[in-house]
Amino acid sequence: MDFDIIQGEAIKRDGTMHVHVEKDNGKAVSVQILGNTVIAFKTEIEY
Repeated sequence: MDFDIIQGEAIKRDGTMHVHVEKDNGKAVSVQILGNTVIAFKTEIEY
């Protein structure tokens, strides 16, 4: 699955991300995020 995200226009910190998700049996096994962005926060998700 691939999609693009446009963010930050309201605060004049424009950024564009391209997200690529690889799935196996319907579950995400790899996520890649590429682009020109500003990091606002960082987290890890465990399930």
